[in-house]
Amino acid sequence: MNTIVNTLALAAALAVPLSASAQVSAQGTLTNFSYALVDLLPNDGIAPSLSIVKPQFTSYPGTRADGDIIETGLRATRNMSRDRTSALYSRDLDASMSVPQGSVVSTISGRHFQDLALHAAASTTGSVGYNRSATASNFMYIEEFVLSPGTQITFFADASGSVATSLPRTNVLR
Repeated sequence: MNTIVNTLALAAALAVPLSASAQVSAQGTLTNFSYALVDLLPNDGIAPSLSIVKPQFTSYPGTRADGDIIETGLRATRNMSRDRTSALYSRDLDASMSVPQGSVVSTISGRHFQDLALHAAASTTGSVGYNRSATASNFMYIEEFVLSPGTQITFFADASGSVATSLPRTNVLR
């Protein structure tokens, strides 16, 4: 068996900067995560296989969902939300908040690669004199996985996203 000691980070992350008096909204989703194993040595008698190893450092999160809203200008505020677990696939995660400066939602659902879904959405509200940013992010860390000899792995996922902004001094998102 070959051991690959590396970090595989699956992430959907959004950062929505805001100039004064405008609104910004963005969302992104990563779904249908899967992988394919290819036997590079078909005549060696070893079937391709993949095993995920439990993280070595249990204090290091296996899965994390974050939300962060920052406002600067005439005043400074920061609001944060975080949900994390040190075990892979142990439970769904949700870090979300809504404050006058904006809102963020970051979710991770699913138990295995085949039904894993990462979603992040962030939006800000407009006010003259303030600069705001909203960030929604989620991560799944796999520190180590083991492939059988002569195996190639390819990862796949469906990604989608959208962004909308308003014209200055309006509340209509386009």
